[in-house]
Amino acid sequence: MSTVDVLFATYNESISIITKTIVGHLNLDYLKDKITITLCDDGARETAKALCEKLGIQYLARPEKSHAKAGNIDYPLHNTNGRFIALLEADVVPNQRFYKKLLIIL
Repeated sequence: MSTVDVLFATYNESISIITKTIVGHLNLDYLKDKITITLCDDGARETAKALCEKLGIQYLARPEKSHAKAGNIDYPLHNTNGRFIALLEADVVPNQRFYKKLLIIL
């Protein structure tokens, strides 16, 4: 199975929404050692950082905020290692077999 880096771009979405999204992704039908989840937080919130630490995913807040959402998407792309990258909104939890179905096509 291919490695996947999942990036969630967020700016002040509620912690409850982000929690549902992260937990949903942690429970998807894909090998846990093949997926890396990163919350890209343009709000640079300590509560979001603590949530990521608690749930065992990566947290990234960029040092400067130029180019709004495009900058928040571009910044982590320079540090990805996965064969594939999934860029999703912070309130999206895909179908349980999303990655298996998508990557079988690719």
